[in-house]
Amino acid sequence: MQKSNIKPGTDYALREKPSDPFQRVRVLAHVRGGRWKTEWLDPNLGLVDYVKSTPLIVPWQERRAWIEDEEAAQRFRRQSVEAGCVKDSPVDTAVG
Repeated sequence: MQKSNIKPGTDYALREKPSDPFQRVRVLAHVRGGRWKTEWLDPNLGLVDYVKSTPLIVPWQERRAWIEDEEAAQRFRRQSVEAGCVKDSPVDTAVG
């Protein structure tokens, strides 16, 4: 998430790796640069730590839509591979 879109006092979905489940955090304050003071609400209730802007994926209320978009992208990639459209294939080169 871009630093300019993050608002202190708002809950966000945080994820370190794409395969990890979302964690619910509340941004408390901007510290400096791209660092934010955050409080975990789930799963480590009460933990306060500093995180970068990057793992803050989306506001908590929008997480379901984000997950649906990710699942749709995965389905698209899977169907593309099944249809023979793999990276650097002739079809990929022609479309690109």
